[in-house]
Amino acid sequence: MANSAKTALLCAYTLAKAGRYADAEELILSEPEVSRTAEAMDLLARICAEQGNFTDARRLWQDIRIARPDYLPAKNALDDLGKKPMRSRRLLIWGGILAAAVALILSGLLIGRGLSPKGPNRTELSWPGIPTAAMLDRLNDLRGQATRVNLSSGFFADPSKVTHRALLTDMVADRLAVPASAVFVGTAEGDAIRVEIETR
Repeated sequence: MANSAKTALLCAYTLAKAGRYADAEELILSEPEVSRTAEAMDLLARICAEQGNFTDARRLWQDIRIARPDYLPAKNALDDLGKKPMRSRRLLIWGGILAAAVALILSGLLIGRGLSPKGPNRTELSWPGIPTAAMLDRLNDLRGQATRVNLSSGFFADPSKVTHRALLTDMVADRLAVPASAVFVGTAEGDAIRVEIETR
């Protein structure tokens, strides 16, 4: 998935979590590369389910299972649709975002808690929230020079933001040409995202 597609998906998750379902759907459907991914279809299914449209949600999850049988969030959501009482469906919908991120975390994303001591080869940035593509593009100046990246924000303390955290980690690693295991995420005060990049 290209960086612009990852950014669009991250923004769509943020919009959906804020209850801006129409905006999230419009963003996903306006990006052909995004709308064909299992992650985007899963988000669209969760939006449908959140609004009580379980028929369309089920159809989307079934489409994902056909295209990507290994995509566990869709399998789990379909299993849960038959079991959960209506009053607990909200936990199913947004709790499932955690499952969507687990695969990313298990594939090499490392979630850390602390930041290393300051050193002479460190660049610091601050983003007011989820970075735009233009903000991420500024990391290109340090591409190939970074050895470790620390991201910290109060935003990361929210368990429902685990998918955002995983996607952001992946995008930062991609921009800096470092393995995802070199990007560490910790918590801090406030929703601004503090970025510390150690370079050679």
